[in-house]
Amino acid sequence: MITVWAAFACTAAALAGDAAQALRTAERGSALDPEFSFVFLGSYQRLALCWAHAVTGEDPAGAAAEAQRLITVAPAGPPRSGLATWYGLATWYGLLGEMWLAAGRLDEAAAALDRADSALGTHGQRCAEGLLLLLRARVLRARGAPAATVRATAERALALSTEREARLFAHRAKELPA
Repeated sequence: MITVWAAFACTAAALAGDAAQALRTAERGSALDPEFSFVFLGSYQRLALCWAHAVTGEDPAGAAAEAQRLITVAPAGPPRSGLATWYGLATWYGLLGEMWLAAGRLDEAAAALDRADSALGTHGQRCAEGLLLLLRARVLRARGAPAATVRATAERALALSTEREARLFAHRAKELPA
């Protein structure tokens, strides 16, 4: 039962931007399945570990590469809900973009966000859109885009997240420095 809890709790922590909680939860859940026999639930935990390591500066490029491998392999496996679906792919490709951003690899970050947008567009579900806009604003800022462009993208992320009651994403958008 803790594996189920850990899969969703570590994902929620990553979406909230809480690396410490994502790390604690994912480590606890992964310890119960060290052989990775619960691929469906274990994927969330391993992706959250990658995300937490990347955003805390612990080998961001290596963590992002491992996350990319996990995401790429997920849809090839047997059909299941979550990671290999529209929401899982859009969410985790968005968080992969954040990992590449932490590694300073802006082209890879933008490419991951493009794949996330594609997943949203393909399936018509836009749940993670506020997060993706926020991450786009961060990539724009890292690339030296004009402050007005970055601010407009961040404000759009905040407005969209607020409108859709995506409070985690709205909170993260508010934290983006001017």
